[in-house]
Amino acid sequence: MGVSLRSSGPLVAAISILAVAGTALGDISQDVFVIRAENANGVAEYRATFFDGYFNPDGSYEWTLPQAIMMTNPQGVPIAMLQSASVLCHEDPDVALNFNVLAGSLMTTFTITSAQVSFATLTQAEGRSSASVSLTDLTSDNATLAATGQAGAYTSRYNGAPPGGTTFHDSFIVPIVEPFPGGSTTAADTFPGGGLYVPIAGPVSDIGSRFAFTLSAGDLASGTSIFRVQAVPTPGTLALLGLGVLAAGRRRGR
Repeated sequence: MGVSLRSSGPLVAAISILAVAGTALGDISQDVFVIRAENANGVAEYRATFFDGYFNPDGSYEWTLPQAIMMTNPQGVPIAMLQSASVLCHEDPDVALNFNVLAGSLMTTFTITSAQVSFATLTQAEGRSSASVSLTDLTSDNATLAATGQAGAYTSRYNGAPPGGTTFHDSFIVPIVEPFPGGSTTAADTFPGGGLYVPIAGPVSDIGSRFAFTLSAGDLASGTSIFRVQAVPTPGTLALLGLGVLAAGRRRGR
């Protein structure tokens, strides 16, 4: 079940912002950020809801972790630490997901899921995704981050929340390794790259993303990502854009 961004955010201020913006936003899922950490000591989970976030003056929705959280199992045994996290959603639509986690004393599996953003169906859509992951060895015995439960450590999905929906693109299929004691490494992936968009087959009505990986014991990992879709520009729109660019060039030439 989602919460409407068009009319009712939870706060009067949110409604005022939307009225000023005059935009037609879609819906956002009740859960905007969910992290699950699991190892031989058990399972820990933390989730943030729509009401934990806020609207920015430009009408976008944002949630940020207020402080670092030690994630423990029901018996209070530490599993992992969530050091920072954030989610940012625009009406364009797009969804950005960011995190920083520290594995516990054992190899730990993380699943980190973004908000699911719904909108009026785009019958002809195109999209692009970008993600980066940083890995730091804190135990002086190398560090490893490997995808688990999905094709890549990061996935962008549409028409259904991860792990469901249709895959737009999977990133970091090959494990990321830092072989040097105390070292750090970063991997990045953009699709299709160069700031371009790639067509999406069929209509699109919602988007979301998820990181899912196993992290070596005692090591640090962080990730940033954004998944964006838009309606395919019509020939008429492209023609008008071209005329606008031409007119601007003429004015500058006078």
